[in-house]
Amino acid sequence: MCVAFGPDPNDMFHSTQIIGDRQYQAARALFDAAATPVAGDIDFRSTNVQMDSLEVTLADGSTATTCQPAMGDSFAPGTTDGPGMFNFKQGNDSSNPFWNA
Repeated sequence: MCVAFGPDPNDMFHSTQIIGDRQYQAARALFDAAATPVAGDIDFRSTNVQMDSLEVTLADGSTATTCQPAMGDSFAPGTTDGPGMFNFKQGNDSSNPFWNA
């Protein structure tokens, strides 16, 4: 089973603090090393893509359209951040009639 606890396996709060500090230190080092001041307006871009009807070009040159999403057993076992719920386990290769209904 794959479960990650971060740099401090005994304290998730402390792990989060360590990871946040590492991100800050890296960002601060980049900021301190910057040679050109940033000037001008701040702007942003955002794009929404309708993923259930997107036309894609396949390797053979033909086109296809994506479909509605499906959520199978693979969604529930959890991630490297922690285990899933109920009776789902990572690495399980069998099916459960209850969840298939």
